[in-house]
Amino acid sequence: MQEILCPLCGKQNYRVLYTSTLTNEDFNLEVLRNHLKNTLDDYTKHGQIVRCDTCGLVYTNPMEDLSTILKGYEEVVDEEYLQTEHYRKLLLKSHLKKLNIFAKKGTLLDVGCFAGFFLEIAKEQGWKVYGIEPSQWAGKIAVKKGVTMLGHEIEKAKLKNNFFDAITLFDVIEHLGKPHKVMTVLEKTMKKNGILLMATPNIDSLFAKILGKRYPFLIRMHLILYSPKTLKMLFEQHGFEVIDTGNYIRIFPLYYVLGKIQLKNKFFTWIKATLLSYPRIANFSVHLNFGDTFYMIGKKL
Repeated sequence: MQEILCPLCGKQNYRVLYTSTLTNEDFNLEVLRNHLKNTLDDYTKHGQIVRCDTCGLVYTNPMEDLSTILKGYEEVVDEEYLQTEHYRKLLLKSHLKKLNIFAKKGTLLDVGCFAGFFLEIAKEQGWKVYGIEPSQWAGKIAVKKGVTMLGHEIEKAKLKNNFFDAITLFDVIEHLGKPHKVMTVLEKTMKKNGILLMATPNIDSLFAKILGKRYPFLIRMHLILYSPKTLKMLFEQHGFEVIDTGNYIRIFPLYYVLGKIQLKNKFFTWIKATLLSYPRIANFSVHLNFGDTFYMIGKKL
């Protein structure tokens, strides 16, 4: 754990929003690996979360060693994620539809592509697809889907200059502890007028404010939490003009949603078991729209 300056503006003044919930046992590599899964079950673990007094960025401070976190990501195996492929692709198709409005089909890089669901869809629609993914297990699945993998870490990947027509990061930027280094790489490898599309939780949303410390995106893997204001600042500092932004809906099967609700209540447990005993009900698509997730599209100037 290391005390850091604000990852966005570099200032050191901040106020504490939420104290750390981590214990000594949480620094075991196996525990860390479980905390880094897409389908994690414990939404209560996180480091100390602060807000910069200068720019308003929300981030973890002190921050865990990034090389240790990367090692944890490299060893992630998440079979449950594969079981929700159909539902996740419904959202990813809507993201691709937005991308196709602003970008010409050409070379596409998805940073944090995991099992390659998005790139598989994009390839079917005529894109030449590339991915970066730390999880060795997920990266192998992406390769089987026809994705050309370019490495495990965006900051160290050997990428050609002015090569990509579009770059995407879906629920990824909040996992990266050094956003300026990442954006420098993206800016360099993207063609002029290329399109950058990110999707991430909105820490300044009404839903996040109402839930406070119970907000489910306050989790260990989220090192930085953005708002439209702070993400726009990051885009503009690296030569990207924001051309579109808005909220989006997440889609999951009912059994997945109920399984993530952490209520230790006998009646709720009975209701859940009863509903999930019927396959049609268990697999019913639940559209979650709390206004707390947003996308942002930028054009490289």
